[in-house]
Amino acid sequence: MENHRFDILMNKIELYVEEHAVGSITYSREKDVIVATYIYVEPEERGKGYAGQLINELIRFAGENKSKIKAVCPVIKRNLEEHQSDILTDEI
Repeated sequence: MENHRFDILMNKIELYVEEHAVGSITYSREKDVIVATYIYVEPEERGKGYAGQLINELIRFAGENKSKIKAVCPVIKRNLEEHQSDILTDEI
């Protein structure tokens, strides 16, 4: 089984698998809103569900911080609209 780890940094959530960085979400914080600006998964790691894991970690992080998410990145926005629309906001 793969060993997964998330690092939550000042403006980035990084996903590591077996100590190898496979992807990240960049964000900023404005009041009680997390502005998700970009998601990236290494080309050789795509198609393995890592983008979804990163978005789930973003949702967890927002909930932990009692924040809504403003998704600037269209990939993140589409995913949240389909699966977790109650956490989305267009306001800051």
